[in-house]
Amino acid sequence: MSRTSLALTAALFTSLACAVPLAQAQSTDAVQAKPVDHRSSDTMEQRRARQAAKKGPEELRRFIWRTRMIYSLDIHDFGVER
Repeated sequence: MSRTSLALTAALFTSLACAVPLAQAQSTDAVQAKPVDHRSSDTMEQRRARQAAKKGPEELRRFIWRTRMIYSLDIHDFGVER
């Protein structure tokens, strides 16, 4: 190996060695982060579910059933009992 390729290899390993602790720190921070309550956020699918709930509990059930694999909504999040 030439000196240039050795220097590049050393620089690469040094940068990787610095990146690993950063990645570990970020993943540790994510684990310690406070979980977000999905019921407190006002997302598009929740607005659509509330619009369906205004039409009645059966319409809300249909909306949640149709979109269950996409949004993972639960009917109990909208104050409707089964």
